[in-house]
Amino acid sequence: MTDVPGGALLAAFAFVALVSAAQAVESCGGALTFDGENDIRLMRVAPGAGRVHFVAGPLAKVRGCPSAAPACLLKNFLVPGDEVLAGAAQGGFVCVTFRAGKGRETSGFLPAASLAAVVPVTPKITDWAGKWARASEAEIEIFVKGDTLDISGDATYGARDPVRVKSGGVNLGNIAGDAKPRGNAAALGEGYDGAKSPAGLDQSDCKVRLRLFGRYLVAEDNLACGGHNVSFTGVYVK
Repeated sequence: MTDVPGGALLAAFAFVALVSAAQAVESCGGALTFDGENDIRLMRVAPGAGRVHFVAGPLAKVRGCPSAAPACLLKNFLVPGDEVLAGAAQGGFVCVTFRAGKGRETSGFLPAASLAAVVPVTPKITDWAGKWARASEAEIEIFVKGDTLDISGDATYGARDPVRVKSGGVNLGNIAGDAKPRGNAAALGEGYDGAKSPAGLDQSDCKVRLRLFGRYLVAEDNLACGGHNVSFTGVYVK
């Protein structure tokens, strides 16, 4: 696995509203969209693909992207075996998110021909256990109790902003509760089963959906789990 430069680093709170996979994707802010409508799947850079460079999208200064034209190729690249979360597609390109270990997160377009689907497998309950971290300002810890997950987490907004820290303007959030996973999903929140994204649901109480895709834990919430601008939505790894 290759460490990827931070040119395409996805800010944890930069929720970009993408259109559905059936439509043109104007930009790629990551496999996980704000409204949760895109299907997410785990994919892997195929054997023999060599270095696969991320590709600029339609909003780039170079016209005609994404395409295989040299002018569209970015410096960031992956190698065979690297696993990505794949979302919306445009032509022969897929919008993906990649995390290099616990480090940088990169999102952008990759050629669909360079990717192979990873066959979905129902996670073992022990696969959920551990301390999961987002690229910025959030952690989720999961313990296994029989057939139940004991879930807790903390998130902040502004903790990396020296001005906010100095002025006491850091907002806090937390989650806590038990959940029984269904397939690769688990849900927290009164009356919420995780069947669909909590984005846009009633905000009278915190609702969170967790989904496990191989080494990636994907979290989505309804923006009711903490102070202003605090959200657990994002991609986590151990």
